[in-house]
Order: sequence, then structure tokens, then C-alpha cells
Amino acid sequence: MFNLKNLVIATICLLAIPAVLPAQWVINGWMPAGTVPIDYPPSPFFAASYQGHLFVMDGVTAWVGEVDPSTGNILSWEETTAPDRTQYRAALVPTSAAVVGDYIVIPHEPESLVARFNSDGSIDGDWLPAPGLVNARATTGVGATAVSGSFLYVVGGHGPGSALGRVEGTLVNQDGTLAPWQDLGSLPAPVILHDPRADVIDGFLYVFGGEGTSPSGSLTHSRNVHRAQIQPDGTLGSWVKVGDMLQARPHAGHLLANGSVHVVAGGVHSYMTSSVESATLAEFGETGSHIQNAPLPYSPGLNELATAVVGSWGYVVGGNTRPFGGGLVADVLVAQLAPLCSADGGPFHFVRRRGKPRTESASWVGCGGSGTLRILNSGTSSAVVVLNGGEVAGPQDFNPNVQVLEIPILDLPTENTLEVTMRGAPGSSLQISFIAAGS
Repeated sequence: MFNLKNLVIATICLLAIPAVLPAQWVINGWMPAGTVPIDYPPSPFFAASYQGHLFVMDGVTAWVGEVDPSTGNILSWEETTAPDRTQYRAALVPTSAAVVGDYIVIPHEPESLVARFNSDGSIDGDWLPAPGLVNARATTGVGATAVSGSFLYVVGGHGPGSALGRVEGTLVNQDGTLAPWQDLGSLPAPVILHDPRADVIDGFLYVFGGEGTSPSGSLTHSRNVHRAQIQPDGTLGSWVKVGDMLQARPHAGHLLANGSVHVVAGGVHSYMTSSVESATLAEFGETGSHIQNAPLPYSPGLNELATAVVGSWGYVVGGNTRPFGGGLVADVLVAQLAPLCSADGGPFHFVRRRGKPRTESASWVGCGGSGTLRILNSGTSSAVVVLNGGEVAGPQDFNPNVQVLEIPILDLPTENTLEVTMRGAPGSSLQISFIAAGS
């Protein structure tokens, strides 16, 4: 128990609040944002954000797009240094690169490549060799990449002749060098994925979509969502299936921004979709938590696409528009990724009335995730504060000398209710706000 007698600010232990259904997240529509200025037939692209710029590369060239932050338009393109194809395999399509801090990494074997960004998003100097992956993969089948701090993961992929179910990781040092890759085990049987999507959300590595392998060995289209907890040393806990997406999404894209995940299009062979589904971070992966969002303007769909978030704008770069291939484009689409929710909640005011103490409530719809419940105390000597059914502050936490309480909250859902019972002197009051992490 905390001794609050002479404290002005008290911090109460971390609390995990049970999740509820998510709020709605809306993409109002996709707008054309030009074309990557290549003068040869397009191949699949990689896209990423760096300091407000859109970085794009394929197996031949690399480009930096200057983004207008108010409209999302690409104001100009400048060519920058691409990997030298003689350094790498001739058929290189670096779709599974990853940005880690100021560096961009192309994982592969027998060696990977690393380059440093300039502040304008261009490549600083040459691409340098780095340790290669443990498991052999085809030139176009590295799999999904995800970043947790300085740790880089590669999930699944396509080996020589078959899909892979392996996960590997490496530490990207501050100077851009890579530690030797570690094999971090298998995805849970029978999940063996070629070209899934992956990302890190609240300390878990999530893997979703992709092409799976059935017990008979044939390829299947996956809509599963699995996750494993990231340990302090970068290794992974056990894989757990947490739910399903609305649709199967092999060779899809995804955008993570403003407290939500948008999984974009996808398909393989005769199966194609242009649909987009979205969920909040707090409930991503839970079956039934996703909603349909504005689809891409492609029929029957789009796969092999690249995606990136720059500011509040989501970009779709290139992709294939035809079943069984042959419809690669270099077009760029953009949409604003603004959720219909407020990251913060409140302020809510509670006043001690005359008579017996009574409980008052206040509710809000937020973005979910973590943050701080801030309580400003004006003369209250005793109160009970309950958030989503769990007590977060009680009589022992209040006295008139404690002016501010700050309570860290983990995994806040999107729909929330405060219940406050004021027990102090009449006229005393509390002002309570939820301040989202990063606000």
C-alpha cells in the first residue's frame, strides 16, 4: 500500500482492463496518388515510411516520394540507390524488407543486405552485406517481417519447392550491423505459411493470412490470426490461435495506424479480393471483432501489393490485378486512416453532494490500448473509482493533500465506463481523464 500522506502525485500499480467489443473504424475511400515513375514493366514492390517520406523499391530501382501531410498526395519522386543485383540473386524481389530505426534490411540467404537512410528518405551510400537467414528461401518467398524495438523477425515464406513454417530473428545494432540470425522455432502445426502478414502489437508477434499447407500438402488460403508473446531476450513464447479474419488473405497488405489494423485485399491464383477489413489494436484477431471497410477500386481484386503508413495516410503501392498473375501495376492509392474515436477520454467531473454517498457514472468510446487515468482531486478525502467493473482507486488512495493520482492502464478496451462514489466532504470534487499513450 502506498503512503499518500505527504505525496502530491501518487502512481498506482498497472491494471489490465477486460476487453469489450470494438468501436467502428472507417476509411472513407481510396484516392489515386500517381504512379511509381518506372520505365519498365512493374514487379511487386516494397513500401515503407521514413520521417514523413514514402520509400518504394522493386528488384530494379528505388524511389522516395515527398508526401503532402495535409492531402496525402505525392508531390514528387526522386530516385535513390537500389541494391546492386549482382550483390544478390538475379531474380530478387525485395518485398520482405523491413525498416528498423534508421536502417532498412533485406533479409535473405546466403546473406542479407542493409542500408542507412538519409533524413530525406534516400539511401545513404551503398547497401552492405550482413548475415544471412538460417533457412533457405526462394527469391520471392522470404515471408513476413515484423519489428519489435531493435529486433527483426521473419515469419514463414517459401523455401525451395514448399512453404515454410519457421520463424527467425536477429538484433539490429545501433550501427546497422546484424547479429547472427536465430531460428526461433516453428509456427504451430499445421500452420505453414507462404507470404503471410506479421506485426508486433502490445508485446505480441501476430501472424495472419497467407497461404497455408493442408495435411494433404495442398495450399490453402488462411484467415487465421496467431500470436506469440515476445520475451525480453527477443525469443517467443508459445503460439496461440486467437481468432479469424472475415476473409482469407494470402499475399495481402496491412496498415497499422491510429489504434487500428487494416488488412488490405489479397488472393492467389483464381481467388482475389479487393476488400478491406479493420479492427482496433485491443481486439485485433478476435473472431467477430473486424468490420468491412472501403474496398480498393480493383476488380476482381489485388494481391502482391505493398503497403505503408505515412503520418495519417495509408498507401497501397503496386500489386497484381489479375487471377493467376500477369496484371502487375505501378499505381499508388492513398486513404486517410482516421478512426471514429478519440484516443483520450474525458475530462469527467464528479462532485460530493449532500446526503448519503451515491455512485455516478460516465462512459466514453476510445481507441483502446494503454494510457494513464489521471484524477485531479479538489478536497476529496475518500472516494471509490471503478473502471469497467474493476476498482482502480479506493478510500486509502485519497486525502486532501493528494492533488493528482496517475494510474497506468494496460489494454483498455474501446467502450469504457467509470463509476465513482464520492465519500468526502460535501462540495469536494474529482476530475478524471484517460490520457492515451503518446498523447
